Amino acid sequence: MASFELFVSALLDLSSACDLGPKVDDLIRGQVVTKTSSNLLRERLLLEGSTLTLECALAFARSVEEPAWHSQDVSSITASANVGNVEKRPES
Repeated sequence: MASFELFVSALLDLSSACDLGPKVDDLIRGQVVTKTSSNLLRERLLLEGSTLTLECALAFARSVEEPAWHSQDVSSITASANVGNVEKRPES
């Protein structure tokens, strides 16, 4: 499960102990917008304005997180694939 989904899942669990009624999705959506560390995602969510739903916010979050993970994977593969200099052995 993606870190963003874990965050939302934790908020949903916490909210179940409260009597937030039908506003729970709106309140969690607000937390998603304000607490994300991704400026790109925040801008995208804010562009949606009042039409933004929690499900839509999660879909946007997935679309931002997945490429970031793949980029990190490629970076780590590239970093581990670097080989040191090969020097010719002196002839005896």
